[in-house]
Amino acid sequence: MKYAVLLLRYLRGYVRVHAVGGFPERFINLCHAAGIVLWDVCLKDKVLTFCVSRKHFLKLRHIAAKSGVRIKIKNKNGIIYKYRKHHKRTGFLTGVLLFLIIQAFLSMFVWCIDVKGNNDINKNDILLRAEYYGLKAGTFKKSFDEIGASRKIATDYNGKVTWLSINIKGSLAVIELREDDKILNGTEDKPPCNIVADFDGVILSSETYCGDCTVKKGTGVKKGDLLISGAIINEDMSTTFYPAKGKFTALHEKEINISESTGSGANQLIIVGKKYEIGFFGIKIPFNTHGKAENASSFSERKSLVINGYTLPFYIEKTVICQTERTENVNSTVKALEKMQHSIYKQNANSTVINKNETVSASENSIRYSGKYTLIDFLGEEKLILSESSK
Repeated sequence: MKYAVLLLRYLRGYVRVHAVGGFPERFINLCHAAGIVLWDVCLKDKVLTFCVSRKHFLKLRHIAAKSGVRIKIKNKNGIIYKYRKHHKRTGFLTGVLLFLIIQAFLSMFVWCIDVKGNNDINKNDILLRAEYYGLKAGTFKKSFDEIGASRKIATDYNGKVTWLSINIKGSLAVIELREDDKILNGTEDKPPCNIVADFDGVILSSETYCGDCTVKKGTGVKKGDLLISGAIINEDMSTTFYPAKGKFTALHEKEINISESTGSGANQLIIVGKKYEIGFFGIKIPFNTHGKAENASSFSERKSLVINGYTLPFYIEKTVICQTERTENVNSTVKALEKMQHSIYKQNANSTVINKNETVSASENSIRYSGKYTLIDFLGEEKLILSESSK
């Protein structure tokens, strides 16, 4: 009740007043007779201090004249006085109001999409299917059918996905799915095994479904190190062997070297233009746009803004436009580059590229590509436990 009274007084506004001289007792009695409520009353060194509501403050001057006291405002409190203090700062208030309106408007749309639960299915493939059924950066939440889109995406995978759900929380849409039940079922038919590292890296996340996990997040591992042990020690000190199962992601470095022969083709690839595109909350802004020439090929690279594992609706896409031209020394450079690009994409299809350093060199009869990548990738491979007890 006390806090409710304090809040009500703050909303209405009140003034803290000093009253000096005259007859303070007569002043208080006259206020009481006039129905004026005073609180936090204190008399010290012939100075009367009290609080009074903004509404009743104007009536005090007449009472002060009758009792011979002089009143002086010490401070003003309340929302109304805060507003008056800033009422001339129209630019600031307009900016705050505009910010709140924009924030409320943007919260009506989906701007970030995350995928959870996928193991064998590529994340980009799921996002493309979701975009086909209406879920993308800039989707209006009220007009999107989450249940219908979930069923359609799951149906497209023909049994590979046993369960899929789309949950929208604020401006974040989370696609959660479960692939076929090979993790939960059929383990009895599999021979006992461990999960070991198939490359050097640093553990970023770990999930153990069966077995004893031997590493933690942030641990550095080398190829062949044990991640999940299928040999579990029971309370009676006996050992039971299981087919270990789990999922790990790790940060690691990878080097790709490719050499393609240009043979005796008839075309040479020449860069004729570049164009850039900036994506911002579903809005696409192109720069340095060049018309696509005849028999031209384009190679695109998109870099998105990723924070804490979430891909935000900001990206920069660079497209290089190349044209094939006839040369005296017949070279099939175009086909060699396309084959090389396909090979690079295939090797990094299920990985998240954090950083890369690429070099391309060409000789008379071949093209050489060398790239050093920093990747986030799935870690772990099964290794059978060779033991008489496991037979």
